[in-house]
Amino acid sequence: MGKLKAVLSVGAFAAVLAILSFRVAIGMNVPGRILPDEWVFTDFRDAVYYPVVSFLSGENPYEFEAYTKKYVVLCPFAPYSPLFLLVHSPFGLLPQETAQLTHFVLSIVLSVGLAALCLKFCGQRPDVTTVCGLTALIMVSRPGQFNLLIGQTTLEFVFAVYVAIWTGSRVTSLAPFAVAAATMKPTFGFPLVILMVCQGRLRTVLTGLGAAAIATGAAMIPVARAAGGIPELIVSMWETYRNTPNLPAVDPVTSMERVDAVAFLSRLWGSPLGFGVELVVFTATMTAAGAALWHVHRRWDEESARLFNISISCLAILLAVYQKQYGALLLTLPLASLAFGCWFKAGQSISWTMRWTLLVLLAVPAVNFLAGWRALHHFEERGLAWLTITSVNGGALIIAFLLHLILAFSRKHGPSVQTPTEPPSS
Repeated sequence: MGKLKAVLSVGAFAAVLAILSFRVAIGMNVPGRILPDEWVFTDFRDAVYYPVVSFLSGENPYEFEAYTKKYVVLCPFAPYSPLFLLVHSPFGLLPQETAQLTHFVLSIVLSVGLAALCLKFCGQRPDVTTVCGLTALIMVSRPGQFNLLIGQTTLEFVFAVYVAIWTGSRVTSLAPFAVAAATMKPTFGFPLVILMVCQGRLRTVLTGLGAAAIATGAAMIPVARAAGGIPELIVSMWETYRNTPNLPAVDPVTSMERVDAVAFLSRLWGSPLGFGVELVVFTATMTAAGAALWHVHRRWDEESARLFNISISCLAILLAVYQKQYGALLLTLPLASLAFGCWFKAGQSISWTMRWTLLVLLAVPAVNFLAGWRALHHFEERGLAWLTITSVNGGALIIAFLLHLILAFSRKHGPSVQTPTEPPSS
């Protein structure tokens, strides 16, 4: 039986990898041209490769007009920190197609690593059967496919969030380096810093921010020189940030792929809600998550709370700021911990009903394959079907987040809670 499971698991992994590789072969973008059918690795091209090439050429990739005119890209450089350019600079030394395929292989390796890490954190033995099976599920999911095929770097930041929170109580651990790595993408790093402070990890956060400041400062020197000075660099960064929301894929109303709370509310309202409302949503989400984490930090032992802390932190990051479907890879560990029934340690658990309710809600973004252009172009934009398909991800995450808040403050689910209850037998 064990050998059969191993064969099926490895076979599933190989089949998913073969299908994804085939899609890469027929859809990979060709350097120097932009065609609708050549969409594979377009995010890698726009957000990694050409920004790094510009950086290595002594240019300022944050300069919106100059960058978009010189390089054949669809989108301006996303507002990553200069450290992102330095870390990913090896890709700029390769021809574009070679760099894209190299990144694809590295993303597969990171997917395997993510599966092994989740299994370890869940107290499971990461053998060939379990690792291949979970990796296949990660890659076949909507966020996993999206991340791999468009060439996003989300997996790097998922690792950073998990490691920072899991090992955050020890300043000498990897946590400060994970915090520093997360700062490369502000939509992950900024909320992570706030959430870790709420867990009482101030020393870890300060150490990580110090390391990030030194490394980012070193990476910023050549970019600032190309921009004409630090004030000019800041202006160019702001211009890039200001122009990004004008893209249909980023606009909270027209985007088919955003899963954050602002996009959810904007679609229902029918127009962008503005910076003021975005700030209110961010503040409310961070305040609620922070209060829950602080409560858990004070009342529960660290071993009992770590998986819960990761779950509520990942949901807060997804809802509080701009996030697209590939960001839902953050839910891999929360889903695995619920599936394995090991959400809490030390005899703590939740009811069978609550456990499976959360499992279904967190799985919605993973199985919602309709939330993409190929399916949605058949429906009237902003019609009932279109709104339902594009909003169900954010709606499910909001409900799951609220349930986490209830669990955090409920005495019933505190340290004295009993073992899981199974449904009554018929």
